[in-house]
Amino acid sequence: MRYINRMKANVVQTKIRYLYLWLVCSLLAFPAAAQQIQPLQLTTQLIPPYSLNLADYASEGNEKIRVIVLQRDLSRPEYQVRLVLRVELNGKTILQTSPSFQPPPITLEPGTPTILSGADLAAYVDSRNLTFIGLDRNQYEKTKTLPEGSYTFCFTAYDYRRQDVAVSNAGCALYFLSKNEPPLINTPACGSRVTARDPQQIIFSWLPRNTASPTSAANTEYEFSLYENRIKGRNINNVVQTSTPIFTTRTDFTQLVYGLSEPMLIDSMEYVWRVRAIDKEGKDAFRNNGYSEVCSFLYGGNKATFTLGQVQNFRVEAQTYRRAQMSWTVDAAQFDSYRIEYKKKGDGYEWNRIEEKGTEEKDSAYVKVFDLAANTEYEARIQGKKEGFMGPYSAITTFKTPERVAVQCGDSTSQTAQQLGEPLRNLLVNESITARSLDITLTEVRAANGQDGYYSGEGRVAVGFLAGASFGVKFENVYVNENREVTRGTIYFLTMPIEEWVDQTLANQAARDSVRTLSKQQEENQEKYADYEFSDKIALYDNIAIADIQVGSDGKVTLVDEKGKAYTARTQEISQKLDKPLIVEDKNGDQWIVENGKDPVKVLGGGLPEVNTSGIGAKELNIVKKALKELRQEYNSERITLLEKEAATKIQTADQLLKNQWSTGASQTTEIDPSATLEIIQTDMPLEDTEKDRAISKYKLAEYELNTAIVIYWFSRDSNTRKDYRYITAALSMHETTAASYLEQQLKEGRPEAELIAETKEALKSLVKQVIQDYIYK
Repeated sequence: MRYINRMKANVVQTKIRYLYLWLVCSLLAFPAAAQQIQPLQLTTQLIPPYSLNLADYASEGNEKIRVIVLQRDLSRPEYQVRLVLRVELNGKTILQTSPSFQPPPITLEPGTPTILSGADLAAYVDSRNLTFIGLDRNQYEKTKTLPEGSYTFCFTAYDYRRQDVAVSNAGCALYFLSKNEPPLINTPACGSRVTARDPQQIIFSWLPRNTASPTSAANTEYEFSLYENRIKGRNINNVVQTSTPIFTTRTDFTQLVYGLSEPMLIDSMEYVWRVRAIDKEGKDAFRNNGYSEVCSFLYGGNKATFTLGQVQNFRVEAQTYRRAQMSWTVDAAQFDSYRIEYKKKGDGYEWNRIEEKGTEEKDSAYVKVFDLAANTEYEARIQGKKEGFMGPYSAITTFKTPERVAVQCGDSTSQTAQQLGEPLRNLLVNESITARSLDITLTEVRAANGQDGYYSGEGRVAVGFLAGASFGVKFENVYVNENREVTRGTIYFLTMPIEEWVDQTLANQAARDSVRTLSKQQEENQEKYADYEFSDKIALYDNIAIADIQVGSDGKVTLVDEKGKAYTARTQEISQKLDKPLIVEDKNGDQWIVENGKDPVKVLGGGLPEVNTSGIGAKELNIVKKALKELRQEYNSERITLLEKEAATKIQTADQLLKNQWSTGASQTTEIDPSATLEIIQTDMPLEDTEKDRAISKYKLAEYELNTAIVIYWFSRDSNTRKDYRYITAALSMHETTAASYLEQQLKEGRPEAELIAETKEALKSLVKQVIQDYIYK
């Protein structure tokens, strides 16, 4: 047995029980910031809404790109520089300033920020002054549009007289640029019946989806086209592809009044219509070439001689945390199809709509909805439809999806042929499938094996405890049933073994739950014994778990461990003759209170006394704060951005090497054993090529360095509260003692503050790295 002082006991507890919950569960994304390294500090900004046409950013009166330059070299009265622009798409450079481009010099005044935008930068985004790398210049000149994707815009300043000498950091900004969405058809609603009026008048309307950009909205016109569908049951998409419209026009408005001056519509005829958004300057600014969905409506026809009632017995059952089944009683005499709507419960959510007959079973029908959120309440309703007329909505039915259940190692996934389920006959990119509780978002998918339900492709699986990091998977000839569940075949993780992923997920979840439970218990203990004034010492038995403490009539204290073995404590160490209650703590962190004239009391979970900021003085705390500030400057957002790029590049290299391995290895094995079951395994089939081994090792190291930088950045944030500093100072130890004690002693001995700040910064860095290693990369 040995004594430790009160603060040191709590350092041990806090470092493991508090800091992990406070730190590791808070990996965040952070805004960009410039790093001051060279004579000039440069920052690049794009002003939303964003465009895929570079010229839009610096056109007259439309200053959407901005470069802020600060000359930090005060020894020079002025500085003349030229800028170089580099544009990256998904990590690869596609454009950069041409070496032959000679702009006029930019003159900078010392110590004063210079803001360049609009006309100042117009020449830099002119395609004539750019070198195209991996991008077709002719295609860009024709469409005036860059490909969609994740872009990095970097400006770097060079000395105007020595144009190979960079005098600033690379001021980079990251943005995702995409085309505008095409219009969304509003009225008449798809599949509806429009009443014939005399005189003829129909109002067509649609919703633009590029109004976030005033420039785009002002430069957009709409082409309206109306077609006849003379063949009953003909696919309406085929109508617009093979027929000539009976009427077409262009308008700047999002509404068209179709009246007497337009071609007369025929009673009982089905009409098909769509709208196309067109950029007036000829840019390829919209997805799907600007075309909306194709919709149809029935014009006129015999008035309904029937009254539609409500659909009966509408029920909803949440089958999993992502899937629900909606069923109702079929009434073929009253309805020919149905409209089902569902949304999250509460205000502000839009109804999702499904229109179909449903899958019939005897006298009922059902549809299934997917991609729901776990542990969430939803509302649903249904209305019947007959000959284009809609009946009243049913009463709203509420249902709640269950919580997501974590994958359990060792769970059986065996499926017999009878348990595979009906095949899913259509599967698309960006949809999700589930394999043993893993949600896989598809990035590539294709039919396989020549049978319904069999697919091959690739996808991504997100990992929550790595702040949303995701891992690639590949699958060949897996069977997917109508519930989007993989029930046969093999899924391979490309960069991380599945068992390791499962073990880490469960271990981290268990650790978080344990920390939360322990923290709550300790808070209750601290509140219960708040009025106690304990001894300055804690008797720590860190090699046994104490099951009981017994006090004999002679005052001797006996400690009994969990196996019943007795330890007799010497009277001078623990006795009933104490001035203040003494805390005895075992290796599990449980504590006992021993005081005169009372039986020892066990305090489950411990936590006494409460750690507080009184354990460190104002001067010592100020050193910690300054050390955190320097740590933040070292691990700034620019460093994180560089590490993100490095990790992204290395994972792409590793994934590509593994995919190449598929082309000569696992992907050739496509035959499915009828008795085979679902497997999820790693791709660590021995990698004989050392290039692959090196690529994977480099990626894992880059990922570790990135996560470490992110946590340190957050750990040293400016917004730390008093409670945060309590945790930090309590957990921080220096030279095998508390930071508070060490810094206090060093200040008394006259150590310079600058030296102590540097030493404290390294101690803080080591503390964060140790926590990350213990709980993420152990």
